[in-house]
Amino acid sequence: MPGQTIFAHDNCDDQVNFGQTELEEMQETGMLTTRAWLAMDDCGKTTINSRNDTCTIAALRLKTILHGPFFGNGGTNLMRDDLRTKNLLPTLEPYTGLSNFHHEGKGGGEVLQPSLLEVAGPNAIVDWIFVEIRDSVASGTVLATKSALLQRDGDVVTVEGSDLLVFPTLPEGKYYVSVRHRNHLGIMSDATVLLTSIAPPLVDFTDSKLGVKGWNEAGKLASGMRTH
Repeated sequence: MPGQTIFAHDNCDDQVNFGQTELEEMQETGMLTTRAWLAMDDCGKTTINSRNDTCTIAALRLKTILHGPFFGNGGTNLMRDDLRTKNLLPTLEPYTGLSNFHHEGKGGGEVLQPSLLEVAGPNAIVDWIFVEIRDSVASGTVLATKSALLQRDGDVVTVEGSDLLVFPTLPEGKYYVSVRHRNHLGIMSDATVLLTSIAPPLVDFTDSKLGVKGWNEAGKLASGMRTH
């Protein structure tokens, strides 16, 4: 990212204070970053320069099913949301405090909106999951993570309820995608996926035809869908 040069002349005592702000907003064309640089002398005279930059970043939509809550679902294709109905879901993501989970990029510290816990039906929250974006050459290298929320129908949403998962620290490109849970087996795509905010792909781990690491050993089929 190119730098910004500010020229400021102090009419008071040759002391100039500098500051900088940065705001990010996800838009259809990518991540819009608005940066502002400010110079102020002791007399209150200010100079402000600002710039908008749009970057195409890694983004995707995701679907997966955990075998535990899918078992004993009364013959439906929905997972049980017992943790939600029993008020056992924490509002703060639980993975930061676990020794075998390590956040990368801007992942970690996510807090869900309480209103999401009031939603019932297919979009009700089942549990927190841990999403990993891994290097295209070394699949064991995790580049970015996000704690997200799993709905009963398998859709994965952010703590704000959006089904679009974005990773601002990664440019668009091909990556491996992995989903983990604190007491279920993880699952990872067998091939890299082009992740882009221009046309975010759907990575559907419930689709038994989607290649995953370990193939048949990587999940159990239930009602024609892959679970893990």
